[in-house]
Amino acid sequence: MKLESIILNDFFNILNQKQINYCVMNNYINMPELIPTDVDFTIEYKDYQKLDSLVESLANKHNVYVTQKIWHGYNKCAYILSPLDIDTYFWLQLDFFVDFSANGYPNLLPASKMLSSKVKYKNFYIPSPEIEVPFILQRRIFKCDFKDEHLKTLLNLYKDNEAKVNKSLEEIFGFEISKILINVIVNKDLELFTTNYSLLNKYLKTVSNNNTNLIYSTKYYLSQLIRTIYRVYYPNSISIQLLGKPTDELKKVSIDIDDLISGSFHGTSTIKINSLSSYYKQYLKKVLIPKITKRKVFILSNKYNIEESLLIKILGTSANITIDLNVEKDFKKIIFNIMKTQNKQTMKHLYSVLSPTSKKRNF
Repeated sequence: MKLESIILNDFFNILNQKQINYCVMNNYINMPELIPTDVDFTIEYKDYQKLDSLVESLANKHNVYVTQKIWHGYNKCAYILSPLDIDTYFWLQLDFFVDFSANGYPNLLPASKMLSSKVKYKNFYIPSPEIEVPFILQRRIFKCDFKDEHLKTLLNLYKDNEAKVNKSLEEIFGFEISKILINVIVNKDLELFTTNYSLLNKYLKTVSNNNTNLIYSTKYYLSQLIRTIYRVYYPNSISIQLLGKPTDELKKVSIDIDDLISGSFHGTSTIKINSLSSYYKQYLKKVLIPKITKRKVFILSNKYNIEESLLIKILGTSANITIDLNVEKDFKKIIFNIMKTQNKQTMKHLYSVLSPTSKKRNF
């Protein structure tokens, strides 16, 4: 198995040994041998509080590093792991949530419900069909991207136990909406979904309201406020200044770097600067915001080293790492230094008091 599969397989075993209550909610069929996307876990809140410690321990065991920690929703947090000395693309993202929520739709499916009927699959746990079907449907309604592949999965799950799935859908969506959704699945009718989308999306809010009281709503919106502060104070990603070569050559090098390290980031932004003032003008929109939103930023300049500006140093707007290609010619070392810098950025906030995933260090 590839290293990412070995790590994931071991993580399943660790979760089982520590009797952590979890299940893998998505795209699990070929796991851990094949990991087609990020790995989605639902988990109890008491274990969610241990995640920083748990994931760092896993990384240390396999000589990899946490290259991003992304707090991206109410009791939702993702961790990206990677070696630092990579010579090929590597991607392992572990995504955890307690109750399933979407932006503005808290508690669509409580963790207690998702975990109550989980079943063993290989060496890990997955939701029962009567839970996975409404979970997939809620995601498709919120994202508005129902495709044939989703229908195929839903139909297979539905056939596993029609009676239980019907009962679950009616409990969650009500009689009328559940009938529409069942017809979409059974008749493989994406047009029916599209025709009724406004009604389905509106009812999704009703589902959220039914599962949410005043105390829960207060915690949800307070957490979102703290999370916003946290994300601004601890940008997820880094800025990389490349200099010393003509701009076209710098662009090519940035692409070569991106091909290797993109598994640890969620996209790339590139800016070209021909003066320090041009950097000032672009900083907020094209450097800081992408870093907050998980994208790495390449700053290309064949004339100006922004590190030499006293004002930039005072404002704290320097690049996280500067690479002069006239000086540093070892590509493998360049990659290592970028990944090491990104890991250091992440470790600054891995145990932040603001984050609910760092409340318990021992597990």
